[in-house]
Amino acid sequence: MIFSYMEKITNENDEKKAILRKICKDLDPFSPIPEESKKILEYFGIKDFSNPFLLTKDLLLLLEKESAEKH
Repeated sequence: MIFSYMEKITNENDEKKAILRKICKDLDPFSPIPEESKKILEYFGIKDFSNPFLLTKDLLLLLEKESAEKH
């Protein structure tokens, strides 16, 4: 039972990490951000899209956090 729960958590973390990687790959913080990307970013707690440097920093911190949770 505990192993299936741990597997579920691992799969969820992998999915979050994959979504974050895709956003990082596709997003240009210096261009207008598509609404779909904004909704995804808001899901992860990023709500300020006005500063491209802060947005980039927040994305990197999220990726680092997701990587740390896996280990």
